[in-house]
Amino acid sequence: MVTGKSKAQLLESGEYVLRSIFGQTNPSNSGTGTSGSESHSEGTRSYLPMTSAVRAGQDTNSIRFFLFTPTNPIIGKLISDTKPDTFFSSHWGLNQPLKVIVHDYRGNCDRDVFATQMISAYMSTRKSINLVCLSWEQLASEDNYFDTVENTAMAGKRLSDFISFLKRSGFIRTYDAVHIIGFGIGAHLGGVTGSQIR
Repeated sequence: MVTGKSKAQLLESGEYVLRSIFGQTNPSNSGTGTSGSESHSEGTRSYLPMTSAVRAGQDTNSIRFFLFTPTNPIIGKLISDTKPDTFFSSHWGLNQPLKVIVHDYRGNCDRDVFATQMISAYMSTRKSINLVCLSWEQLASEDNYFDTVENTAMAGKRLSDFISFLKRSGFIRTYDAVHIIGFGIGAHLGGVTGSQIR
């Protein structure tokens, strides 16, 4: 349990986060959908605030992308859209479908049961695919679950930027080739990503 916050404050925070997800960011004004500086909106979209990640001194630099293919089915190869040469030294298959695995709260790509079982299941088919495991472990490991919920905005935006880079650079032909698979809060992160891809 997080010290310094009462149970009432945590519940209030949870109400705030849930209302943020559904577009009502001001708990005291249930009919408006936005309230001043409490939300970030773009058109009709409303994004969760990123206060917990900023408070913890974390940012998207802690997010990693690990590539698994039939050539390297057990140990993922670190790839980065900020270092495109990592794709050329990996086993990335051009024009292959992309599966993105997103782990749950306090998970990671190495020890999370969901992530490891999904990677193993896809790799056992030996089909020609690119499977990327999104490692957002630091942002997914907040003491307070609701802080991690807030961090999905930042991590989801980072994943959407990564997928947009793949399309722009020709590593994937179309967004239809992308399938994001998440568990728990990882599924929510996938939804955030899908809402931001252009």
